[in-house]
Amino acid sequence: MYSRVLREGLFDSDRWLGLPTDTHRLAFIGLISRADDFGNLEGSNRMMFRFMHQFTQVKSEVDTVKLLSDLCDVDLIRRYEIDGKVHYHLPRFKNSRSRFTRICPPSPWCDAGAPTGRRHAYQGVSEKGESQVNHLSITGAAEVMPGDGDGDGDGVKKAVGTRFALALLPDDWKGACKKLRPDLNPATTFERFSDYWTAQPGAKGRKTDWLATWRNWCRNEKTARVADNGDLGMFT
Repeated sequence: MYSRVLREGLFDSDRWLGLPTDTHRLAFIGLISRADDFGNLEGSNRMMFRFMHQFTQVKSEVDTVKLLSDLCDVDLIRRYEIDGKVHYHLPRFKNSRSRFTRICPPSPWCDAGAPTGRRHAYQGVSEKGESQVNHLSITGAAEVMPGDGDGDGDGVKKAVGTRFALALLPDDWKGACKKLRPDLNPATTFERFSDYWTAQPGAKGRKTDWLATWRNWCRNEKTARVADNGDLGMFT
């Protein structure tokens, strides 16, 4: 049985308040319950959709990808890949247990805030073996800290987010868009991206990695079709 403690400060944090819907908030709480003792969990799109669809308003894998991207944008989760499998890490994840079970491979951020008690070795568990994870006995409590905007809530400094300030589309951004979504017009997509993020207030309008945010935007952008006259048509 998983036991997790949510710190009260989470609900007053800019990250939490910056989420666009209560579905995002409920999904994040679900991810906390699913993470291993180091705040990591496996997360293919299909796996995440099956999990979230049980208790949220997420209706499709596309919705799931968008929701996860939004959580990444406010740094409530961080995406990483190991051996071709997608995983997510929950920053500011605290564990009060004396023994730890590592179900997922370590994330790039685990060493900085790793628990200090005795640890079990990593147990490689595939999607097929997910039932094994569900039956692990995990007692004790973990805390998810909101952080103060300047650190991870665990004494480790992190980059402070900045407002969007680009006036022109950089060449590497254009290349990323063409690679990820050859159906999109990079210049038009950049205009929408710029207008959206320039208008965002507070913590939601600050990002630590704008290129990563751009890539996620391109992945999630609706498909464009070109009209017969060559102009960019409606979005479907």
